[in-house]
Amino acid sequence: MPVYPAAAGGLLKDVFYKETNLPASDALTVQVWDGDPDAAGDLLVEERISLPWLVTVLSDNYSARGDNPAVISLGPAGSGGWSATHVRVLAGDAGSEVPVCKSAMAGGTLTVPEGYFVNMPAAALGSILSWPQGDSGSGAVPHVKAAAVIIVHAYGGTNEIRSASGFVVELWDHDPLHVAHGSPFTSIAVARDNTEWTYTPGPPAEMENANAIVSAAAPSGGWTWEYTTLRIAGGTAFLLKTSTIGGGATIAAGNTATIAAGAIHFTLNAA
Repeated sequence: MPVYPAAAGGLLKDVFYKETNLPASDALTVQVWDGDPDAAGDLLVEERISLPWLVTVLSDNYSARGDNPAVISLGPAGSGGWSATHVRVLAGDAGSEVPVCKSAMAGGTLTVPEGYFVNMPAAALGSILSWPQGDSGSGAVPHVKAAAVIIVHAYGGTNEIRSASGFVVELWDHDPLHVAHGSPFTSIAVARDNTEWTYTPGPPAEMENANAIVSAAAPSGGWTWEYTTLRIAGGTAFLLKTSTIGGGATIAAGNTATIAAGAIHFTLNAA
């Protein structure tokens, strides 16, 4: 299901500004409409569907798909039946929901006779979030995939995105693969706010570091800087893992490693 650009942008700001554009909730709201819900459509029926929804890491290792794990039946249609044209999914608690995605009915209009239900098969309401900047190594277990962590947040789940106040940038002399794979040679704390990150609306929504990120001075023997990662402090998901920043640079003893402003650049693709 296509994701609203405002939801994608709000999600990116949740991650980098610690906002709550997509609030925590124990359920999603699924709606069926006659007409476009963002135009002159009429709401036919809605129901709160309990979490968790099914989140699957895709074969590219940096995308995740969120799906309804079971059949959803909405109805029954009242007197005269329904002409259903759109489905919309919202996150957040009842009464304060935020639209996340919507889709037209396959084939146009679904005619639902009086007393009948709209049945949505398992995985009918899927949306895909791609986060290619994250750890895409095939050896990383699914729960540390950034896309999976972010889509759980988008659907109202509670995880590291809602908990920590800051980021940690880590510099490595080897491919870390995931957090348990060795230790970085230095770490740098970076705030989750709009003083450190610059947001550009989409689609696709974009975010980049607003300021240079500078390490402490290298100790005796210096460093060989191969990889750079970014994660939420205390979290397990690498929001960034790259060998482009660093790329084998030698940092002599007493010198600092510097990531230029704008060098860390994120795009959020959701569909």
